[in-house]
Amino acid sequence: MRLTPGVAARMTGWLRLSVAVLALAGLLVAAPVAAQTASPAPATQPALSQPVTPPAPMTTQAYQGLTCIVLGVITTVGVFIYSDVITEVLTGATVNPVLLIPVMALGFASGCSVGSTMGPGVQWISERFR
Repeated sequence: MRLTPGVAARMTGWLRLSVAVLALAGLLVAAPVAAQTASPAPATQPALSQPVTPPAPMTTQAYQGLTCIVLGVITTVGVFIYSDVITEVLTGATVNPVLLIPVMALGFASGCSVGSTMGPGVQWISERFR
């Protein structure tokens, strides 16, 4: 199956946009995690007899919320990028913009559900292999 030059050019543009959005999402995810794992500089030197305690880890509910948002946004972007291309290739018709918003909402809900369900399992695996 060959793509027409117009479809190939649109796919290239969407690919650039999706890489930029995924890079931004990666930065947004890395900032809260780095803020929770990095210990702040102490104002005074602690006494040698006092043990330094690490910051509190992320709770399971907070991790579920974070993975819900991240995977929901990724699936929404994927739905937005590929829905028109797939519909055009399969049917030859253009996408109905009225239906795009409910389909994107369904993509977010599906990604959020998968992300919040799998998030604690991924957290458990990462803790075991540190």
